[in-house]
Amino acid sequence: MSHSPRLIRAALRNYASAVFIRENPMLISAVFMTVAATAAFEKASRIAAHGGATALFAHRTAFVFFWWYVAFYLPACLMFHYWRQVRSNLAVSIPHLKDTEFTALVLLLVPVCIAFAAPLILLHAPVWGAIALATVAMAGGSVMSFGVPNGQSRKVALSKAVLFLPLMLAGSQPQYLRLILFAAPLPASVITLAAAAFIVSGLRFYPARAAEEAERAEHRADLAAARPRRTSPIVTLFDVIFRVITWKPAFMADRPMPGTLGVRSGPIGTVLVQGLQMALFLFYMPAFAWVQGHDFMKALIQIAPQSLGFFGAITIFGSGQWLLDRSDWPPLFMAGRYGGRSGFSQAMANAFRMRAIELALIDALLLTGAALALGIIDPPDAIPTALSSFALIFGTSYGASLPLLWHEIGGRGFTMALALAGGLGTMEILGTGLLHHSPRLWAIAATIMIFACGLAMSRIAPRRLTTMDWPIESPSPA
Repeated sequence: MSHSPRLIRAALRNYASAVFIRENPMLISAVFMTVAATAAFEKASRIAAHGGATALFAHRTAFVFFWWYVAFYLPACLMFHYWRQVRSNLAVSIPHLKDTEFTALVLLLVPVCIAFAAPLILLHAPVWGAIALATVAMAGGSVMSFGVPNGQSRKVALSKAVLFLPLMLAGSQPQYLRLILFAAPLPASVITLAAAAFIVSGLRFYPARAAEEAERAEHRADLAAARPRRTSPIVTLFDVIFRVITWKPAFMADRPMPGTLGVRSGPIGTVLVQGLQMALFLFYMPAFAWVQGHDFMKALIQIAPQSLGFFGAITIFGSGQWLLDRSDWPPLFMAGRYGGRSGFSQAMANAFRMRAIELALIDALLLTGAALALGIIDPPDAIPTALSSFALIFGTSYGASLPLLWHEIGGRGFTMALALAGGLGTMEILGTGLLHHSPRLWAIAATIMIFACGLAMSRIAPRRLTTMDWPIESPSPA
């Protein structure tokens, strides 16, 4: 039987194995969030004792913030392991492995959901609402665990992509989570079932369809490359737009780079992309409030510091990717374009530094411009805010590089955890220290120290990379 209890027990035991701990780069981040949520629980208990669970969700509180992201990262850890199992090269040849792993994970997610709901219930939240909110948070975390073809429909993949960032942002806006937490039993049950169906449907893996999907993508790319170019006003217009978006000044000339460092767009394209991201974070929650009958502009101005802080954090969350995925390094190095190991390491570190400077400068200008336009900072504070934002984003971009001081670049878990911590720190300093009426002295002092650490790491990183091994490997299947 494909669902033999013995096989399911064996699959469940793997979630408590050394392999699960050692090979799971998201686990350290999940532990970090769990410790932070546990530390904030006592204060949350005091708040709930006086004002009930409603008081916890009326404003941004540390417990709700960290609890929300624990509910993202822990399910992502479990699903990372699941996808590594079912998408391995041997999985198809092992009878019933795919179905057994699927059943084991679904069984495991049920007590995990109850465990997430338990703290909310202890804080006097309604049982059905707590379960519904925990399931919705886990649905967001399920999106983080895979990104390669799995044979599912494009509609499923699109729905996950559309919902992921808004759900991430909702953790910093708990007043909107109350709509789920305090929903009546029937709507709460419907929400729970819908979120659970969303999670379970996203776990199905269809190897044959996934292979066909990858082949079709390659075939479409080959056809596009071979197709003769048509000339028409629309094509000409798109060519002009493409050249503008990808234009780079001479000092940013393209060189062969890994995919994580070889950015196609130029400064103008980056400004457009970052501007669209900022607009998404700024307007999503106020639009949701407007649908609920609240004043749009009032909600926009009230939420703007936190929304802009989250926008700044998004840049940091991916800052360690150049160290996590290094499968392109050996071929590039052996091609001899950069000289020896020292020259290659310097080139990789320089490429990351230039990208960090570009993003920090563009983000600082966008953040300051938006804060001025919304009136959440005064004109005299514009220059200090812009300089501090630049220093903060540049410095925290190097947080993910800190493991280079004591660990080989294979320390994926520490790299991801420090990128996460840097993003959360950026969000807090921007949201409460720099963009809330006027820059605070503590925030300016913190940005100076962070910027100094970033400068130091930008000098240390090339030397440390020179002494480390770059194994020829493939990216993790998840």
